[in-house]
Formats: sequence, structure tokens, C-alpha cells
Amino acid sequence: MATLSIILQLCIVLGALWVGSRYGSLALGAISGIGLAILVFGFGLKPGTPPTDVI
Repeated sequence: MATLSIILQLCIVLGALWVGSRYGSLALGAISGIGLAILVFGFGLKPGTPPTDVI
């Protein structure tokens, strides 16, 4: 059960990145945010901290 959940989460992340890259740079951020919302609200995962060192 846990392995299936991890594979499904990976497919969501990769799918969001793929769809976002097809539409361009602004869409990449927006669609990745939608993917994050699916992981947080759908799977109950805790979001990480933003990469403030990079920014």
C-alpha cells in the first residue's frame, strides 16, 4: 500500500512538471503549485520550507 502511494505521488510530481514545461515558464510554477496542492490536500503530506538560500 505504501509503495503504491509513493509511485502515485511520483507520477503526480512528474506529470505536473511535464505539463508545466509544455506551456512555458510561468505555467511551470502555476502547475507545480497545483501538484503541490494535490499532494498536501489529497495525500495529507506536509509541505517543506521554501528555498530561501536560493532566492
